[in-house]
Amino acid sequence: MNLLPYEVRYRLYGEWEKDDERNPTILVARQTAKLDTRRILKRLAKENLKQLGRMVAKLAHANPMTVLRTIVHQIEAYKDMITPVVDAFKYLTQLEYDILEYVVIERLAQGGRDKLKDDGLNLSDWLQSLASFWGHLCKKYPSMELRGLFQYLVNQLKKGQGIELVLLQELIQQMANVQFTENLTEEQLDAMAGSETLRYQATSFGVTRNNKALIKSTNRLRDSLLPKDEPKLAIPLLLLIAQHRSLVVINADAPYIKMVSEQFDRCHGTLLQYVEFLCSAVTPPAAYAQLIPSLDDLVHLYHLDPEVAFLLYRPVMRLFKCQGSSDVFWPLYVNETADITMACSESESKDDPSRVILDLGPPRKPTMWSELLDTVKTMLPSKAWNSLSPDLYATFWGLTLYDLYVPRNVYESEIAKQHAALKSLEELPDNSSSAINKRKKDKERIQEALDRLTSELHKHEENVASVLRRLTHEKDKWLSSCPDILKINMEFLQRCIFPRCTFSMPDVVYCAMFVRTLHSLGTPFFQYCESH
Repeated sequence: MNLLPYEVRYRLYGEWEKDDERNPTILVARQTAKLDTRRILKRLAKENLKQLGRMVAKLAHANPMTVLRTIVHQIEAYKDMITPVVDAFKYLTQLEYDILEYVVIERLAQGGRDKLKDDGLNLSDWLQSLASFWGHLCKKYPSMELRGLFQYLVNQLKKGQGIELVLLQELIQQMANVQFTENLTEEQLDAMAGSETLRYQATSFGVTRNNKALIKSTNRLRDSLLPKDEPKLAIPLLLLIAQHRSLVVINADAPYIKMVSEQFDRCHGTLLQYVEFLCSAVTPPAAYAQLIPSLDDLVHLYHLDPEVAFLLYRPVMRLFKCQGSSDVFWPLYVNETADITMACSESESKDDPSRVILDLGPPRKPTMWSELLDTVKTMLPSKAWNSLSPDLYATFWGLTLYDLYVPRNVYESEIAKQHAALKSLEELPDNSSSAINKRKKDKERIQEALDRLTSELHKHEENVASVLRRLTHEKDKWLSSCPDILKINMEFLQRCIFPRCTFSMPDVVYCAMFVRTLHSLGTPFFQYCESH
C-alpha cells in the first residue's frame, strides 16, 4: 500500500467502505466496534494508557475505518481527550495512520457543519479540537504523511476558503515551534530584533531550536511540503495564502466588518507564521531563494500587494552582492579599500547599481540590482516617484529590525541567565553517576547556547554598524533628485510607513527606528517632525 500514491490509497479506502455497507454481517461488526471503542475511550487515562492503548490498536486492526472515525468524533466533542488518545496511538500500524489522515480530511470536507461559531468570529470548537489533535499527532509520530492534507488546503484556498488554515497553524506550531503572537511583551519585542538564538531563548515559546526532536519534526514538515517528487506544495500554498489575504477583503460577504477583519487577521497571522517557518527550515538561504518567484512575478503575475511581496522576497534581497565578490552581501557596506560596497568601489563605478547581482545558478537567470529597481518602479503609480526614489523604497522594504537595532540589554540578560544556569548545575548535591552524566550534558548544552549568544551579539553589532555606513553613503541621493519635495513625507508615510507598521509588532518598531535613523543621518529633504 505504501508504494501507491496517496490519491489511490484514499480512493481504495472509500471503495472498501462502500463495499462493506452491502454486507449485514460487517455492518453488525462495525456497530460492535463502535460501541467497544467508546467504552474504551471512557476509561482511557494516563494510568492505564499502555493497556487500553493496546486494546484500541487491536480494535483498529480489525475495523480501522470505524474505530478511527469514532475516535475522531469523540475528540471533536471532548478536547481533553487529545493527549491520552495521541499517546495511545503508539500501537497503531502504518496503514492505520494513513487511514486516520483520510478520516481527518473526510471530516474537514464533510458538509452540513459550521466551521465558525454563531458569532461569525471564532472557529467552531470541533475544528479547533481537530486541528490541535492533528498537530500533536504529527509531532509525535514520524510516520504520519501530510501531503494529502496540504493538497486539501491548496484546493480549499483555490475555492476561496481559508478557514481550515488553522490546521497549518497547528502543524507549524507543534512541529516547528513557530507561532504568530499578536501581543508581545516589551522584552519579547526587543528580542525579536536579535539573532535566531536570542529570539528562541527569550520569547519563551517552548523548547529551543537545538532540541533534537524538534529539529527532526521540523525537517519532516519541510520535507512533506518539499518532497523529492512532485507535487511540491510549499510555494503554491504560500502564494495562495498571500492571495487569500487580499481576497478576504475584496470578496467579503460577511454582514459585519468585525467578521471580515477577524478572517483577515487569521489569514495574516498564518502567512507570517508560514513565512518564518520556511525561512528557518529551508536552508541555506539560497535554497529558499531558489523556491521564491522573482519580485516582478510576485507583484505582476501573482498580484500580491507590495508589502506582502517584499515579505516573501526580503530574504532573497540579502543575497545580492557585487560581481566578483563572494563574502559581502546587501545591505552591508565595505570601506574604501575593499572591492565591494553597495556601489562596488570608490571608483567611477561606485554609483552603478548594475554591478550588484543576484546569481543563484541554474535554472535561475542572474538578476541585476538595476532590474530589481526597474520592477520597484512598476509597483507604484508613476506620480509617486516624484516624491520618492526607488533606492529609498527598496532599502526601506529590504531592511529588517535586525539591521538597525541591537537589543544589547536582552542579549546581556539572556547571557546572564545562562551563566546562572551553569552555576546552579554546579551546586547540585547529587553525585551519582547518572546525575553527573546528566549535568555534563546540560552544561554542554548551556555552554553552547552561551557561546552562540556571545558570538551573535558581536556579529549583530558589526551588522548594524555596516548597514549604517551604507545608509550614510547613500542618503544624499535618495531624495535630492525628486522634483516634488513638498510631498516627500506624505508619500513616504503612505507608501512605506503605513503599510509596514500595520504588518506586525516588530515592523512597528522597525518603522520608528528607520525614521529615527533617517533623521540622525541628516537625510536631505526628509522632515523628521512631520513623519514622526
